[in-house]
This record gives sequence, structure tokens and C-alpha cells, in this order.
Amino acid sequence: MLETLNISHNNFTGSIPTTFSDLFSFTMIDISYNQLEGRVPDMRVFQQAPFEAVENNEGLCGNITGLKDCPRTHVNEKTKNNQGLMILILVPTICLVLILIMIVGILIFLRRTKKKETEPPKPVNHPPFAI
Repeated sequence: MLETLNISHNNFTGSIPTTFSDLFSFTMIDISYNQLEGRVPDMRVFQQAPFEAVENNEGLCGNITGLKDCPRTHVNEKTKNNQGLMILILVPTICLVLILIMIVGILIFLRRTKKKETEPPKPVNHPPFAI
């Protein structure tokens, strides 16, 4: 039931916790004069806050007058590296599996055609005791 939060002038670093968006009772917030960075949560209390409530935080971005806009897609380097690694692993693996399936299919086809060619002809049905 936190309504007012003033943590200004504390030299806090890092980003604003995303759990703030779960607090609906906020009516006033002041995070000015810290070293915060990242996106300002999309909450009513931040949207209605004056610029003075967030000023002198060099790395903040968001939908508050006076703050720079945040990049549309915020993907950190670790995520980019993980995506590149996944592509480097998945593409060759999928290609290898497809090649193996093709080889097995060709071998099965060749074995069936070879088997048909080498089968002896079936004997003609003669009545029993016929010479």
C-alpha cells in the first residue's frame, strides 16, 4: 500500500525494478538525482510525474517529457550472442538430419529394387500328383 516514494539524492545505480508496475497504490514518486538507467515503467505514477521527479538520471528513457525515447527493441548483447549461437547450431543440425533422411530413403529404395530383381521366379501352380 505504498503511496509516496522519494529516493532522490541517493546515488542509486541500475534500472528501476519491474516489480514497481505491480504497485497500484503509488500516487507520487521522486527518483531524481540518482544514477538510474533503462526504461521508466509504463505506470500512471510515472506518466503523471513531472520531469523534476526523474531528472539527473543520465540513463533513463521513456514516455516522460524531458526524457529521451527508449529504443524500440531493447536486446542486450548476451541475447544477440545466444541467438547467433542457436542459429549456428540449429541450421547445420537440421541440414544433417535432412541429408541422413535422404540417404536412408535412397538406400531403402535401392534395396527394394535390387530385391525384386534377384528374386527367383515363382513356380507355376500344378495340380498335386501331376508330372
